[in-house]
Amino acid sequence: MVAVLVAVRVGFWATSATIPFNDTWDYWNNARFFRDLNFANYDGVRAPAYPLLVLACGLDGNIVRIVQHTMGVAIASMLFWIVYRSARSWPLAFTTGLLYGLSLRPLVYESTLLSETLCTFLLMLAVAIFARMAFDGKIGRVHHALLGAAIALTTLCRPMYLFIAPLFFVLLITEDRSRDVDSRETIRRLALFAAFSVIPMLGWCAFNLKTVGYFGLSTQLGFDLTDHCVPFIELAPARYALIRDHVIPVRNDMIAATGTSEYAGFRALWSPVPSYYVPMSRELARMAFQMIVEHPILYGETVVHSLRGFWTGVPAQRPVAFGNPVLAAWIWSAWRMEQLLLAIPNIAFFIFAALALSQLIQGKRTPRFALAIMSIVIGASLISSMVEYEENNRMYSPSYPLVLYFVIVSAWRYIPATFRTSKWKWIPVPIFVLLLIVAVAGYHSWEQTLESPAISAADDWLKAIDECAAHRCWEPPNDHAERFRDVVGATTLNRKTAGRLQSRRFKLARYDTELTFRPPARYVYVEFDSTFEKAGSVQEIVLAMQGNNGQWSTVGYSVAPLDQYFSGGITLPRQW
Repeated sequence: MVAVLVAVRVGFWATSATIPFNDTWDYWNNARFFRDLNFANYDGVRAPAYPLLVLACGLDGNIVRIVQHTMGVAIASMLFWIVYRSARSWPLAFTTGLLYGLSLRPLVYESTLLSETLCTFLLMLAVAIFARMAFDGKIGRVHHALLGAAIALTTLCRPMYLFIAPLFFVLLITEDRSRDVDSRETIRRLALFAAFSVIPMLGWCAFNLKTVGYFGLSTQLGFDLTDHCVPFIELAPARYALIRDHVIPVRNDMIAATGTSEYAGFRALWSPVPSYYVPMSRELARMAFQMIVEHPILYGETVVHSLRGFWTGVPAQRPVAFGNPVLAAWIWSAWRMEQLLLAIPNIAFFIFAALALSQLIQGKRTPRFALAIMSIVIGASLISSMVEYEENNRMYSPSYPLVLYFVIVSAWRYIPATFRTSKWKWIPVPIFVLLLIVAVAGYHSWEQTLESPAISAADDWLKAIDECAAHRCWEPPNDHAERFRDVVGATTLNRKTAGRLQSRRFKLARYDTELTFRPPARYVYVEFDSTFEKAGSVQEIVLAMQGNNGQWSTVGYSVAPLDQYFSGGITLPRQW
């Protein structure tokens, strides 16, 4: 299994580039703060675990990616082990490990400079340590300390997992009682667990208090909760009228443009200056808590929206960095197919969770380890949905291997013992894989009917923009000025100063239907590798959208250096 997963990741590495994302800048900036021991511009938004990993990798995005790919193999290996210990079937463990390790979701996150892979690894490490304690009876003080440290690191990577420390505390008490451990020894072990899990978190809270005057794991809570309240922010108390009146027009504009108010609070109120951000977040938290108490039903509706996004949303991260156009199109098609198939284990999770709870209520014996996994997944979905309003599907990623474990092991227990050893159960696997390949191929062929006219529209638009640049029609009065200014916006400066076009080569096209800040529609990103007289080698990206009349038009354009994000690391950090 490890050999297969390593080979796939080597192929992934060789054919694609490391992917930066919006939050990447914050992690790299925080890593620089730690490196320079200069926290003048630190705002307390990001927990320290991932920035410290970035710093340990020398702020080199490519090394971070290698480490994350290694973690991906380790996660699949830990999943293999806990499935084997639960079901005592190495074919089942092998299949589960491959199912996770070959999924595009973890592969894409391993290639993206975000904390999801590290958080998944740390969470799985904590689960694996607890599994060793539960399955092998290894419940000594060392294991308690290791489990506490793993939980602390998980929380310092993603603060939403703060709840697993008290959860495991209760589980450890249950384990000790089931093994008739002396009460004094139990107290010593629990004290050790509490020390290793709580002290690092309190230390980080104290650090935030000293540097930005905020005692907490992250200063982002106020902004997150405010986004939950944005849909009904008209009901904000009069004390917060200035905030309310500033958010409402931004929210209305976003709903008109994209059909959702996600990120409206951030867009209206966010500023990277710590002296502004921290007091504003604190004020927003007070406003949000008051609104939640006064309007719990409206808040519950936004939580349901976030919960739906946690389980069914499409992550904003996409496999967009493949250099070969044919491979990129096939991977892109498989990615969308995988998002549809992901509904199967998610639905199965709720079915088996309901069955487990039913057995628990009836007093029937239910495996404690499976109940622990179920509690972690459900707890993560609820906590995340209560705090995060937008892009909540990212929060699902660390739970993905746990969902696979719970579903597969639960299903295994319902298979009669006489059939578990028979070979019939493996026959559908290659048939399913074949049908999946056929479906992806068919989907890919349908996609090509969309990409071809979009590529032609993008190419025609670029030729028009080249002619416009040659005649300096950026500035009015000119018949073309308004057209290009509406589409290009602030990025016209890059195109105007790039100089004369020397060469342009089509690179790839990527189809999508859901883009942040844009209404649902059929979109195609068309990328070109271009060379300009002054700017040199750059990347031109044209975003084409299919209108209601079936025609494709350009709705976005950007010019960026080929090495804007990576040259041994991120070279253009966001400026404060």
